[in-house]
Amino acid sequence: MALEMVMASVGRALLSVASELSSSKDTLLVEDVAIRALSLMTTFHCRHPQYPIGPALQ
Repeated sequence: MALEMVMASVGRALLSVASELSSSKDTLLVEDVAIRALSLMTTFHCRHPQYPIGPALQ
């Protein structure tokens, strides 16, 4: 349960950042954030494969 709450918070943070970056003209910053977010999600799903991949994290 605690892990789900943490990942929900991470998902909300990623959506917030994505919203702000969608209007950014700094493509290197946007690319860096996207790579880090993808890395975070991939690491989580490798360590916790029982959790389904769903729209909550995307």
